[in-house]
Amino acid sequence: ETDKPEDVQQPLAVAIATSLVYVGDLASGYDSRHLARVAAVDEKGEILLDLHVKPRSKLLDCRTHITGIKEEALRESFGAVTFEEVQQKLLELLRPRTILVGHRLSSDLEALQLFHGPLVDVALLFAVDTRKKYQY
Repeated sequence: ETDKPEDVQQPLAVAIATSLVYVGDLASGYDSRHLARVAAVDEKGEILLDLHVKPRSKLLDCRTHITGIKEEALRESFGAVTFEEVQQKLLELLRPRTILVGHRLSSDLEALQLFHGPLVDVALLFAVDTRKKYQY
């Protein structure tokens, strides 16, 4: 009985990366770590997800020099989806035992407003000399 939808070949590991932008206003506050894009690949490098996210507040800075994202990419007319849609699509890829892989996953998961158990954070595996000595 491996024909059930939940038994469909699920990836052993999913690697994610996010891009964050700066949004907000005086009334609702400012968010310098607002989710703008999420990408996910499986352990074979197959692309599982690559979505732009419509901002939930006024867009102030795409940080294009860092993210590569331009303002029009975050519009619905260019295919951007809601934050809730992105969360749902990512959750559909993960099972409780799926290993989540990424760099500074705490930042990604915070931006996604998600928690996941088994993970490998490569930022903790490879020492990088940085000015941010105490980033965790």
